[in-house]
Amino acid sequence: MKRVNLLDCTLRDGGYVNDWEFGHDNLVSIFERVVDAGTDIVEIGFLDDRRPFDMNRSIMPDTDCVARIYGDLDRKQAKVFGMIDYGTCSLEHIRPRSESWLDGIRVIFKKHLRVEALAFCRELKKLGYIVFAQLVSVTSYSDEELLDLIRLANEVGAGCRFHGRYLWTDASEQSGSFSWNTGSESGSRDCNRISWS
Repeated sequence: MKRVNLLDCTLRDGGYVNDWEFGHDNLVSIFERVVDAGTDIVEIGFLDDRRPFDMNRSIMPDTDCVARIYGDLDRKQAKVFGMIDYGTCSLEHIRPRSESWLDGIRVIFKKHLRVEALAFCRELKKLGYIVFAQLVSVTSYSDEELLDLIRLANEVGAGCRFHGRYLWTDASEQSGSFSWNTGSESGSRDCNRISWS
């Protein structure tokens, strides 16, 4: 079995409770504790160009702001990710990975935006980022729509990998698989799996 990676999204997902206003000292403290715990991936907040920069919040208008909050901290072994709700942060607000404190970006998208969102993921990948793409409401997809999504993911390039509801794109990955369940009204479930290389 391959290694399992742990992603902590406290600083991003927790923001739904406090409008991402943790306070700067708490942002630093939470980040340091999560990294010290040996977490593989730390998701530090949202990238959303509609929001102004605030040193006390984990929602930032661009990649430059990430370094302003976290740049002096020791990330140790952890990879650092931000999240974009597709359509809320344009590419003009994202520097290449070589000029950013982020290692990767997780992009969430609704079904009707999947074509545009995966094209956006392709551009993020060209900027050097590790990219996770997360389907919103995967249960709303038909089997045919999931197959279409896999086709679109393959067009993003080598290194596309689905796991559960995530698509991971990284040049180091050359194959992958995606599994999903379909159910009937009687409660029976069939497991569907597609693999590619």
